[in-house]
Amino acid sequence: MSGDDHELLPIIESPRRSASPSLSTSMIRNTAVHGGRLMLLACLLLLIHWRHERLREVAQSATAASRFLPVIQKHWPTASSLETSEIPARERGSAIDSAASNNAAEDGLRFDVYASDGSRLGTILQTAPASDRYLGFSGPTNLVLGVNDEGKIAWAEVASSQDTRDHMELIQRDDKFLRQWNGRSLNELSANRLVEGDVVSVAGATLTSLAIAQGVDARFRREFQEDESPRSSLRFPGDITLEQAMRLFPAAAGLSPRTGSSVLFDVKNSEGVVIGGVFRTAPAADQVVGYQGPTEVIVSLLADGTLGKILVARSFDNEPYVGYVRDDDWFQELVVGQTINDLAGKSFEAWGVEGVSGATMTSQAIARGLLLAATDLAEGQQRTSISTIGSSAERSPPTMTDRWQAFISSRLVRGLMTGLVVLMACVVALTHLRGHKWVRFVLQVAVLLYLGIISGELLSLAMFAGWAQSGIPWSNAWGLIMLSAAALLLPITARSNVYCSHICPHGVLQQWMSRHHHWRPHLPRWVTTFLKGVLPASFLVALVVALGLVPLSLVDLEPFDAYAWRAAGWATILIAAGGLMFSWFVPMGYCRFGCPTGSVLEYLRRHAGSGRLQGGDLLVVGCLLFAGGLHLWDLYLWKAT
Repeated sequence: MSGDDHELLPIIESPRRSASPSLSTSMIRNTAVHGGRLMLLACLLLLIHWRHERLREVAQSATAASRFLPVIQKHWPTASSLETSEIPARERGSAIDSAASNNAAEDGLRFDVYASDGSRLGTILQTAPASDRYLGFSGPTNLVLGVNDEGKIAWAEVASSQDTRDHMELIQRDDKFLRQWNGRSLNELSANRLVEGDVVSVAGATLTSLAIAQGVDARFRREFQEDESPRSSLRFPGDITLEQAMRLFPAAAGLSPRTGSSVLFDVKNSEGVVIGGVFRTAPAADQVVGYQGPTEVIVSLLADGTLGKILVARSFDNEPYVGYVRDDDWFQELVVGQTINDLAGKSFEAWGVEGVSGATMTSQAIARGLLLAATDLAEGQQRTSISTIGSSAERSPPTMTDRWQAFISSRLVRGLMTGLVVLMACVVALTHLRGHKWVRFVLQVAVLLYLGIISGELLSLAMFAGWAQSGIPWSNAWGLIMLSAAALLLPITARSNVYCSHICPHGVLQQWMSRHHHWRPHLPRWVTTFLKGVLPASFLVALVVALGLVPLSLVDLEPFDAYAWRAAGWATILIAAGGLMFSWFVPMGYCRFGCPTGSVLEYLRRHAGSGRLQGGDLLVVGCLLFAGGLHLWDLYLWKAT
């Protein structure tokens, strides 16, 4: 801003010519210093990523003795050491052998337990990693099984769990659950497949009970024979009903199982003609948990072999979130026009499903379940039977209405809508149009309605920290990537913080408030000084959280998650409401004193004084030294161990 003001001053020609070399030197200095700022931030992001990867490695590298001895000593009190175990001769060639013997040393699947006097007490088996895919209410559980010299289970104990504390306490207190495997031989467990009636479940922790039982079952049969039929669902027993099929095919009058499949059914009309097919995501997606549990989905298969609408059926998830997904017309047509093999060949990241607003976790879990179900069908060598249904005369391609509805609700269109809003904001901000009040008002309404209320796409430190830790989701977050590009590049290239001034919905509300004429208090200097410390403090807290030193959620530090209003937490709602209330009395109060994301974007903005050191430089350098020191300490510990 100050650079623009200087250009308006009446400077005579001769000083301007003589000042050219100094202006060139100043430009080079500004570019070099500001480039250094960008490198500092890039290094900080890289250190966050390295720290995240290191934490993952540490979590997976704990020794077997430190992990299992406290659990083992509950049943074998004299246990003092563990050694990698070999498969006994009586078990060679069994399913246990194929599941654990080849890589026991690498995976830590099986250990012999010894007392302090060197005597062997028995053998332990852990269900992980085979059990990692079986989730209870919120995560998998690793069970340790103690095996006596007769090859029979002597005891079972929970070694670790990512499930909720309350559910695991119910499991631990139950007298029967963990003892249901006692006395059973390993060969018996490997030979007999798990069925629903075999599981002793715990009241109040049904999903956790089933997940643990399935983990034990998978531990002894990690690979199924190709000729075995697909397993049944313990969470959603039974088959697809005619009533469910009729909701997808109104003319349906009967169902018949497809030859060679227990999950795929032909749908017939009253004349017995096959008009389509249906299959469900259970049991393939039984372990995919949304907010609190898995969800069963019925998928329609059209006569031309492409997929039609989906039907959200039974669910263990929270009903408000499941209801949001059921009521979302776009999500019902998530797979329209695709084929089984299309889905089977995709990863969730490549598919790019952003989810239903207000029910992101539930809807994304359903999308993951669809991919798993499609993969199971494809890997079951059913490609030929699902490619076409009925004769060529019975095939009916999607109508123009079907194609149009699928098009307007697609990820591409939503990305284009976000891109259009961003483009409008850039044009207005960087041209004379920003001086027209009605143009700015139209843009502000579009930003608030679409980016704020409809899509809930706002930038935040939580998003940037997540991308730094795990990478940028290039294929499924087009809208946020375009917002980020405008927010990060324009301050550097165009010297304008376009995101904060024109694109942020929270900023739009504050701009409208600032135009209202009402009483505003005069802030004393000490209050202003205190408020100026909020931003660096927020940035430091965000850094500590991003480095994994404090178990907090960054979304609770800013108000932007409140725009996903159906699923927003109380902390972000209070910050959003409190920030707007403060901005009613202090114009743009939250933007000026409380927005760490905006402060980072402003730090990136080039201006006439970019060549001078700023207070933000000291903060970033201090953060970089702290993160770098932490990284060096991690490297020292890694080499020491």
